[in-house]
Amino acid sequence: MRTSSTVIALVVVVGCRNAPPVFTDASKAAVADSAKAVLQTAMGNADKLDFSAYFQSLATDTTAKYAEAGALYPSFDDMKKGYMELGPQFESLAQAVDGWNLLVLSPDAVAFTLPFHFTLNLKGRPKFSSSGVWSGVVRRIDGRWLIAQSHESWQNQDKVIAALTPAPAKAPPTK
Repeated sequence: MRTSSTVIALVVVVGCRNAPPVFTDASKAAVADSAKAVLQTAMGNADKLDFSAYFQSLATDTTAKYAEAGALYPSFDDMKKGYMELGPQFESLAQAVDGWNLLVLSPDAVAFTLPFHFTLNLKGRPKFSSSGVWSGVVRRIDGRWLIAQSHESWQNQDKVIAALTPAPAKAPPTK
């Protein structure tokens, strides 16, 4: 009798357990759309040269990692400092994604690999256009979707870096 009571109790406990939620195609599409919206917002803010708003789309915790042109920023704050110093030098920036390649990893994470093209114009410099690839992970962190890791690489990297280098200051006229 004791064995059958134990078996019955075990069956009841196992049977009453909540089944894991089903991650449907519709759920995956909603997750993908939420993560994609974060990237669209970030790019839109960068195009408006509003880098303070741009950084609101990025995770700031110690697990967040950001890289550009093959170099890993030591921290979120270091990346932000660089952008905030360069930002006032911009006259314009326009970016466009050429293809949305994404993989929903879980209900809280989406990986992206995005070819894109851009045109930038720093004060005192001619407009420059190129293309590149942005890859990264957008995660839901404490209920907010944020870019948690990214790497941006550019075609003709040396030319992009030259275009991003502020024009030299003009020397005062000599008497």
